[in-house]
Amino acid sequence: MLSDSARLGEVILVVADDADYRELLSTQLRANGYEVVAAGDGVEALGLAQETLLSAVIVDLHAPQLDGHEFSKRLRADGRFRTVPVVMLSGADEPDNLNELIELGGIRYVRRGAEGHSVMRTLRLMIEDGVAPSSR
Repeated sequence: MLSDSARLGEVILVVADDADYRELLSTQLRANGYEVVAAGDGVEALGLAQETLLSAVIVDLHAPQLDGHEFSKRLRADGRFRTVPVVMLSGADEPDNLNELIELGGIRYVRRGAEGHSVMRTLRLMIEDGVAPSSR
């Protein structure tokens, strides 16, 4: 497990339209030693991604303007972000397009509302394991 000091410089992009939930995730991430940039929708998130060296992304599948699936496809289309881990959040037990998400690679699904430690554990494992999309 990475120590807090080892996480210095690791920047996580949080994308969620619910401001309270976005702030909750951001607070948990900061408490775990990560730097955070946050966006309320997928379009804003893509703009922030262009300006930031990201370590990972946490995105709500149902983000407005550009949902998590389309956001992830566009993020992956930019070669700089092909290996950035993405944690996809959804209120559904399993998103309808789960197979499409898996094919994008480097994406893990976590049910929104799951205990915060589930999101943190998934994120930490993806970063530590160097999760990268399969080459297709």
